[in-house]
Amino acid sequence: MALPVQAQTKLKFSVASFEEDPTDLSAQSAEYRKMDGSGSLYAIIKVTSNNPDDDLREYRFNFGNLKSSVEDHDGELWVYVQMNAKTVTITREGYETVRRYDLRTNIKPGKNYVMQLTSARRTVYKQMVKFAVTPPDCNAVVMVKATKDDAVEEMFGIVDGSTGEVARSLELGSYTYRVIAENYYENNGRIILDDRNALLTEKIALRPNFASVTLSVDADAEIYVNNELKGSRTWTGNLKSGNYQVECRQKNHKPGQQYITVAENVNKTYTLTPPTPIMGNLGVTSTPLGAKIEVDGKSYGVTPLIIDIVTGSHIVTLSKQNYKTESMNVEVKENETADVNVKLSDYAKITINSNPKGASLSIDGKNVGSTPFTQEMASGEYTLRLTAPKHQTYEKRMHIDTSDPTVNIMLGRQYQKQTAIYGQVGGQVGTLTGIGANIGAYFRNFNAEASFTMGLVGEPYSELKPRSFGVRFGYGIMVGNRMRLTPQVGVSAVAIDEMHEDGASRALCVTVGVRAEYAISSHFGLSATCEGCLAVNKEMFFEYMSNQTSKVNGWATGGNLLLGIYVSF
Repeated sequence: MALPVQAQTKLKFSVASFEEDPTDLSAQSAEYRKMDGSGSLYAIIKVTSNNPDDDLREYRFNFGNLKSSVEDHDGELWVYVQMNAKTVTITREGYETVRRYDLRTNIKPGKNYVMQLTSARRTVYKQMVKFAVTPPDCNAVVMVKATKDDAVEEMFGIVDGSTGEVARSLELGSYTYRVIAENYYENNGRIILDDRNALLTEKIALRPNFASVTLSVDADAEIYVNNELKGSRTWTGNLKSGNYQVECRQKNHKPGQQYITVAENVNKTYTLTPPTPIMGNLGVTSTPLGAKIEVDGKSYGVTPLIIDIVTGSHIVTLSKQNYKTESMNVEVKENETADVNVKLSDYAKITINSNPKGASLSIDGKNVGSTPFTQEMASGEYTLRLTAPKHQTYEKRMHIDTSDPTVNIMLGRQYQKQTAIYGQVGGQVGTLTGIGANIGAYFRNFNAEASFTMGLVGEPYSELKPRSFGVRFGYGIMVGNRMRLTPQVGVSAVAIDEMHEDGASRALCVTVGVRAEYAISSHFGLSATCEGCLAVNKEMFFEYMSNQTSKVNGWATGGNLLLGIYVSF
């Protein structure tokens, strides 16, 4: 295949100047001088170029039958030549040759000369190259090398893990390539770039040199392959075809060893030999006997007992009801018995917590402080009493066990307050139907209340405009944390307007009832009062109307139900 004409056209260079440098004594210096076979000094021609991109090492110098050599001194080319040279032929690959250039002098021994070259800049043509590698996720690397003298292999690129592709431009010419990926056979090939306007796509299919292997061991052991840690209990990964030593290692165990053979592209699961425990003995006893034994959190029975156990460090815990739990660290050695003998104490630090914190605490009637509370105590029966603002008092006789030294108590929220002021609006049904309002107070559950009710009656009694005024006294009884029942007694007056005269006529009544409250929150709730009333004195007009109709008579004597919504402070 022929390269394009532009790439084959030879460029030109020429000698711009050549002259002796009388001030330069390098050819005669002890450091740089050289002698020919006849004992004469070589002359030195120092070659430079007006093109900064020139690689002077590509030039070749021929002085006919005279000997010469070339050295590179920090980017400057030194040509050593024998005396009497008159002409030189200079060649460079890809350029036209300068034949028998006339130096216009006879080269003298031990002298220094300067030659400056001038050359045309070489146009570099490139072509885009793309490597498409399968499988794409193999983390392949592409290396390329130009097929010319002194070419050095370089990395073309790393293949993209999702597309399997990598691309870049290369100078026109021929190249060899290598595609390398771990656990795959290397792929080699050659490409020729001769069309700068085309995309060259090189498809590479890598052949795997591995198998997917799963290693599993029925123990809490680490898995090593050829002494390299792979995982714990189970590991799945790729291994190249070949033979491997697999070891399962666990502390205080003898390793389990085996050999496996991995065949190319043959996926397989291996069940590994678990490590063998190195055993010792643990002799456990206690005072008193019958304590429950736990080793590293696992139950083994009660004392006294000898336990076969894996060597190493273990945490032994002894517990018994009404005794303080004890824990200790014990070292067990191979073929030896480690003895544990513990005297359990029936005293322990007991901690009493409450929600909320800061509750006042008394034990067996003695005030001991507030929660959280910690004290050295013996197992036994104790009466605990806790009080906290806005919460129910907790009082209970309970058994405290030093083997379970933490007591947690939840205090119920107390929504009803022993001392409070409240206001209420609501309605009344019964002998006198109407709407009204109450205002009252509790002082350590003693209750006083005043009420007003406006009657709602139809014709022909609406002109009488009945209304009721009353006061009540009682004592509240807490029922749980939200309910309160208050038995009440009181007096009330029911008034009606006289139809032909100004003023009102009244009936004085005695009332007996029960007020029930339900607190929705600390300041808001519902109330219901069941009440009976009995008229004990009626003024003339009220008496007259009562005799005329049982309706008016019932306003002062009968039963009522008061329903309301209250707020308290």
